[in-house]
Amino acid sequence: MIVTINMDWMSKQRLCLSITALVILTVTPVQGQNEGSQRYWDEGPLEWSDFLTTRRTVTNLSSTAWSDIDVVWTLRSETIDQGNYSFEHLFSLCSMNRYGSWVYEDARTETGLRYEQVIFDLYELHRRYFQMAYENSAAKDNTDELWDIHFRRAKSAVEQFKQISDYGRDTAVIAQYEQMLDGYLAYEEPEPVAPQYELGQTGWGGHIGYFGEFFLHDANSYLPASAHGLGFGVELDYNRLAVLADFAVLFAGRQSEAFYYKNYRWEANDWVNAFNLELSAAYTLWNGRWLRLSPMAGVGAGLIENGTFSSRYDLDYEDVPYQMGGIRMLAGVMLDWKYRVRLGFYDYDRVYTEKALRLKCYVARTKLPTVEKISDTSPLTESGYSINVALSWHFMARELK
Repeated sequence: MIVTINMDWMSKQRLCLSITALVILTVTPVQGQNEGSQRYWDEGPLEWSDFLTTRRTVTNLSSTAWSDIDVVWTLRSETIDQGNYSFEHLFSLCSMNRYGSWVYEDARTETGLRYEQVIFDLYELHRRYFQMAYENSAAKDNTDELWDIHFRRAKSAVEQFKQISDYGRDTAVIAQYEQMLDGYLAYEEPEPVAPQYELGQTGWGGHIGYFGEFFLHDANSYLPASAHGLGFGVELDYNRLAVLADFAVLFAGRQSEAFYYKNYRWEANDWVNAFNLELSAAYTLWNGRWLRLSPMAGVGAGLIENGTFSSRYDLDYEDVPYQMGGIRMLAGVMLDWKYRVRLGFYDYDRVYTEKALRLKCYVARTKLPTVEKISDTSPLTESGYSINVALSWHFMARELK
């Protein structure tokens, strides 16, 4: 027999809301049951309320299986800060699963609880052995192996205790274990130890920040005293060697004196800008925890631009020499202050990252073209020497071996 129910739109809406509310009421208690299922060792001594209680279905009181504690080890990670270094550190926890641990209703005795506490303590003791072995591991890359070894040892020690104590019936053995464990567990946990590490061969980085160029003038100089602006670049590393590509946009101020360049007049007080493109190599001479010192040298191109020409000429349609420059040679030193270093040591994140403030000081010589001063029509070539200073934020990443 088929029964057909005719419902209007409003009735259908009410039915949907009722079903939704019923689902919510049904699911919410189940989610709440999972909260607090773990009872950690450091929360204090066990109580029978931590166990599920069940009735004995047989009357064999000599049975060894009169209770069972379900012990779990958990591995978690935390970030440890030691000075400017931070590293991911694994720490273990010992807990019992309240929903997997049970006891017969007629076996909830004081001796029985002491028996279960000893088992819990044995697992905690061997968890500490694991943690100590992990801290003493130089590279900390054998965590799984250490975990398996010490958990197997914990299970073996617990099984041995069960047999020696006749599954909790020999109170003298329980007392002996309690005394032993009280002594061992009185010691504090080992302090986190930063792993030893070795950097991979290749890495990459970048930097951005202030750039200043201070020109060393001849007696007949026509350049502004200095230029200031923004510099940025990228870096590729191989062992101690770094290759850097840098670009700087600088504002130099006003032209100090008028002159002719390719028959075009650069007036005094014209706005002047500068651009530098450089390719250099640096070698890490000294690398400490906080500082790195690297001499560097390279080549590039320097460019000086008359910014006022854009209002004086139509630069899009006229061949106006509003820029002049030449090849640039440079040599100096870089000093990095590493204010933040992060070490990742695990399969998903084996990387060294570094944040630093970089001070770069070097002398450069740009081969500038010949010009003619208004006051003196004889050809004049600027020395092109300058002292350059860059203070930038630097980032670098490199894989760990």
